[in-house]
Amino acid sequence: MKNVFSQYKALRKEIERLDRRIQKLPKGEVTDYGIDYSTGQGRAIVLRGLADDAPAGRLRELLEARKTRAEEMVIEVEKAISGCPDARTRNILDAFYIEGKTLKEIAAEENIHEDTVASIKDSFFRA
Repeated sequence: MKNVFSQYKALRKEIERLDRRIQKLPKGEVTDYGIDYSTGQGRAIVLRGLADDAPAGRLRELLEARKTRAEEMVIEVEKAISGCPDARTRNILDAFYIEGKTLKEIAAEENIHEDTVASIKDSFFRA
């Protein structure tokens, strides 16, 4: 579990990158423009399933699966922190793993010694 915590920021970046890559892939549809003769107005007609690009479809599935797995790991971290009964421990875990603050920064915020912050953080994983 501690390994997933240490990956939190990298997971968030991975999700953003995968989302951008997925958005750039062909969508499996073709758009055509024509005249709607009932109104005399031009309109776009989207024809789904006509952009036959099987490799892009497989790549989309793979990237979406990776993104889903990364999102599940992020949720694991958030659930673990939320399940902690002690507010100070939750604050320390959130500051360290989610916000990426140093032990020194957290100690200053919590008005406790840096070693105490490290001890609280480490004791969470021993419980």
